[in-house]
Amino acid sequence: MKYLYRFLIFFFYLGLWTGCEPDESPSDTAPKEIFIEDEGGSNGILFPNDNTIVIYNMARGAVLDRNGKFQHRFSIRSHVFDYMITEGNQIFATGKTEDPNRLGVSAYNLNGDFLWEKFVTRGPEMVEAPTLKMLGNELILAFTSTTNEDPTSLQKTIYLEAFSKNGDVLGSSDFRFKPKADFFTYHIVIESKSNFLVQGQRKIADPILDEQGILIYRFKDGRVYWETEKGGLGFSTVTSVIKSPTGDFLFVGSKQTSAWAFLLNDSGNTLWNFDHGDGINRNWFMDAIYIGNSIHFCGFSNATPNQKETALIFSTDLAGGGGIEKIYNGTESYRHNAVGSRVQDEVIFVGTRTINNTFRTDSWLFFTDGKGE
Repeated sequence: MKYLYRFLIFFFYLGLWTGCEPDESPSDTAPKEIFIEDEGGSNGILFPNDNTIVIYNMARGAVLDRNGKFQHRFSIRSHVFDYMITEGNQIFATGKTEDPNRLGVSAYNLNGDFLWEKFVTRGPEMVEAPTLKMLGNELILAFTSTTNEDPTSLQKTIYLEAFSKNGDVLGSSDFRFKPKADFFTYHIVIESKSNFLVQGQRKIADPILDEQGILIYRFKDGRVYWETEKGGLGFSTVTSVIKSPTGDFLFVGSKQTSAWAFLLNDSGNTLWNFDHGDGINRNWFMDAIYIGNSIHFCGFSNATPNQKETALIFSTDLAGGGGIEKIYNGTESYRHNAVGSRVQDEVIFVGTRTINNTFRTDSWLFFTDGKGE
């Protein structure tokens, strides 16, 4: 159902492609916010250089100037945009195709022009969590799959495929392990070809057995270095995993009605854990960024009089304390989905604005200072 849902969203986004001209703002001064009309919203933000911003969702991407003025757009060809990175003057994207066992990898220039496309298929297994990372001159595609041929011997495999920047296939490797439970993989944090972290969520959890649901496996030298399980007795999810400046791992998501985050060190020990909520309304954390001595979380909440979604910024110190909440009080429905920064005194949030009583969803960029103001 998870992948069916994602592809329904994918085709919905394609249907929104009406050719409407985006809202434009003057490029000589930095605006507070930018809207790009009918773009389907944005899930990610990248900065290939000081003068360029790239935003994207599952169906398309857009290239903007340094102040967020629309320049070019590029759309999917044969796979969705599950994950995207930039390197030099190229944009690299990966995602699932209509075949659940097949992944696509594609490249574009900063004008949004298509450069090349490659595909990887892994037998009868369903591939999950496609992730890209540049390691030197190699573009690494990482993903996982589960082998269920023998229910008594559950096995997970992590694949790493290497490409050149021109799309040449350079090699592959895989790592197999037996997890404590069957799980969907949601995030892979790549450090090298043998050191990485895998985070997923149980497909089935039993609260009576104190099964918390969030599974984490840390690999070093190609082997499981440690594993742990986090969460509560109810539903919890992780939407982003971020490597901190000190080498720790920050997990961002939601738990029951609360926005939720926790920090693990490289040995798997919990350094801090906090929930943000009032016990009544739903709050979600979607992403976070370290700026100076602060962590800025972004997401959304329905803590409004009519339960309409409103964008949420929550800032803490590096120990997860001293939280300050900021709510975006717009007249429409807003979400912050991702956050990025180019310089120390700037934080840019990207997400969606949904126009009330319509099917129109705009991409939304919100420019703040280094304190999230």
